[in-house]
Amino acid sequence: MFRVLKSTGSFYYHCDWHASHYVKIMLDQIFDANYFQNEIIWKRTTAHSDSKTFGNSHDSIFFYTKSAKFTFNKIYQPYSAEYLERFKNADKDGRKWQDDNLTAKGLAGGGYEYEYKGTKSLWRCPPETMKKLDKENRLHFTRTGGIRLKRYLDESKGLPCQSIWDDISTINSQSSERVGYPTQKPIPLLERIITASSNKSDIILDTFCGCGTTLISAEKLHRKWIGIDISPTACRVMSQRLWDIFKLNEGKDFTVEDLHKSESELRILPHFEFQNWACIALGGIPNKRKTGDFGIDGKLF
Repeated sequence: MFRVLKSTGSFYYHCDWHASHYVKIMLDQIFDANYFQNEIIWKRTTAHSDSKTFGNSHDSIFFYTKSAKFTFNKIYQPYSAEYLERFKNADKDGRKWQDDNLTAKGLAGGGYEYEYKGTKSLWRCPPETMKKLDKENRLHFTRTGGIRLKRYLDESKGLPCQSIWDDISTINSQSSERVGYPTQKPIPLLERIITASSNKSDIILDTFCGCGTTLISAEKLHRKWIGIDISPTACRVMSQRLWDIFKLNEGKDFTVEDLHKSESELRILPHFEFQNWACIALGGIPNKRKTGDFGIDGKLF
C-alpha cells in the first residue's frame, strides 16, 4: 500500500489495544516517523465491564502521510450545549452572539492606544478596523462605557475535531446500517476520515474491505474507490450494499474481479487465460521465463 500511495496521499490504520504499539513501530519504519500525524482515539462504547482491569472502550487509528505535502480538510463538530448557552444575547433580527474582549491589556505585542466614541483604551485593532466593526454592527457598548466585540453563533463553523472521537458509536444490533458482518465499521467513521484526507474525485483504496463501508462512504462523498478482500462472501456483501444504497449495477457501474469460478467456467477459458487465473488464485504472478510455468514466491510449478 505504501508503494502505490501517491506522494500527497494519506494512510489510516485501525487496530485495538492488543497490537497498537507493535503496529506503530512497524508503520514508523515504513512511512518514516516524521510523517506520523496523529493517533486518533475512537471511543467505541460508553462503558465496558472488565472485572480486573479498566474497561477497554476505545480503538486506535494511526494517521500517516507519505510526505509533508498532503490533503487535509479541517473537520468541525457541533458545539456542546454548555458552550451554546454562552450565546445569550441577540440582535433584533434574532442573531445570537456572545461578547469578547477588544482591549489589548496584558496582550503580548501590545496594541493601539486611542479613544473611540468616548472610551479610551489600548485596543487590539487599529481605528480603521474599529470603525469597520462598528459599521457592521459588531460592537457591543456596555452600560459602564466599555466596548466589546460581538461573536455571532451563525458564523462559527463548530469545534475543530480533535484526536479523541467520542461522538461516533459502533454498530449495534438495532442499527439500520447493520449487515451482520463481524468487523463492520460505522459509515460516519469512514466519512470523517475520507472527508478530512481527500477531495472529490480522489481515489480511495481499502485493501481489507470487509463489508464495504469504505466504498459506501466514498461513493456518498463523490470519490472514486477500489476495494479488495480475500473473501468472496465479502465481495458479494459489498455488491449488494452498493445496489441497495445507490442502485449501482455490478458489471455496469463497477466490476468484481478474480472471484471463484465454477469448473464449467474454467473449462471454457483459453489456455493462457486459465494459466493466469490459476496463478492469481494461488497468489503468484505469471512466470515469463518458461511458457506454461507460473511462479509463487519464486518457486516454479
